[in-house]
Amino acid sequence: LVNQQTDGSGMVDISFTLTGPESSYNIALEVSFDAGTVYSPIPPAFLTGDLVNIPPGANKQIIWDGMGSYPDTNSAQSVLKIIATKGASCPTSLTDFDGNSYSMTIIGTQCWMAENLKTAHYKNGTPIEYPGADNTAWQNNATGAYGWYNNDISWKDSYGALYNWHAVMNPNKLCPQQWHIASLDEWNVLVNYLGGEYAAGGKLKSTRTDPDPHPRWDSPNTGATNEANWEGLPNGFREFDGDFHELGATGTWWTTSDIG
Repeated sequence: LVNQQTDGSGMVDISFTLTGPESSYNIALEVSFDAGTVYSPIPPAFLTGDLVNIPPGANKQIIWDGMGSYPDTNSAQSVLKIIATKGASCPTSLTDFDGNSYSMTIIGTQCWMAENLKTAHYKNGTPIEYPGADNTAWQNNATGAYGWYNNDISWKDSYGALYNWHAVMNPNKLCPQQWHIASLDEWNVLVNYLGGEYAAGGKLKSTRTDPDPHPRWDSPNTGATNEANWEGLPNGFREFDGDFHELGATGTWWTTSDIG
């Protein structure tokens, strides 16, 4: 069912029933202005509603900004085509080589771990070097190393491990089987889905805030909503010289893309 709103805004209300064997679908729309001879895609920026990872069922709703997407284009022969493709699937949990389990979450069309990695082995079982409190060994490592914040393993379950760039790029691979560290392009898909770089941060951050016990953000944790169920936490970081900084204040995550 398609109805154009009568307020002159060019908005179009679309109602439909979604059927099929998959647990969820992603929805795209195409429009033809010549009774279905030629179709053109409607950019997602001009669509809101039931679009990403939508379960089958009745009463699905989409609003299309027709005037925004195709200004000055009108036709009595307009036809809309709804295209449904399989949505993202995601296991409920993931286990690494060491037996650590992680919760998972779907964000848009992607499946993400919702906890920081804390393995001491690459995915094939090869141990990752652990320099401990030896800052010189951390500085000189060129194959891959990890540490616990302040060399204190009691932080493991709260914030995970801290890995250097060489561990991220080690050919033995850091993430558990069938998973990988996100590229910059994959991070950008996530950020764009959540509304851009200025909006995404708060939607990814855990709302746990001081005086909550660790793991949590230092107060005031401005803008945190965790709308994405990603539970982003401030694990701090270890500098090249081996010093630790910013636990509770800064969250850092790797990408496999060298951005200089």
